[in-house]
Amino acid sequence: RNQTQNAASILTLHTSPSLQLALHGMSALIHSRLSKTALDLCLELLEAGVDGQALADVVLQVLAVKEK
Repeated sequence: RNQTQNAASILTLHTSPSLQLALHGMSALIHSRLSKTALDLCLELLEAGVDGQALADVVLQVLAVKEK
């Protein structure tokens, strides 16, 4: 898949209430340690074109600092 298709998929996920609920459920299931607000913000950043791996790296760094 190219980046345009991926962005369209993310946009659909973020704007669909049932898919958004599923994402929040999966986030809780895998113990992502992200609040609903933080997960929503990550989805918005992905919609805006932020690289997913770069976002994941930053989130992991923030969580590591928060745990210290």
